[in-house]
Amino acid sequence: MTDPQYFGTGLGIAVRPDNKALLEKLNAALKAIKADGTYQKISNQWFPE
Repeated sequence: MTDPQYFGTGLGIAVRPDNKALLEKLNAALKAIKADGTYQKISNQWFPE
């Protein structure tokens, strides 16, 4: 079942609620790759429209 009607669109990364250090590192890394364009390059490669 991959219908967006049920699950929406997008991706996610699960992090244990008690692992705030990992969550902060993931958020910082995502912010950095979005800022320098890497995120968009990866998205275009693996999820073409």
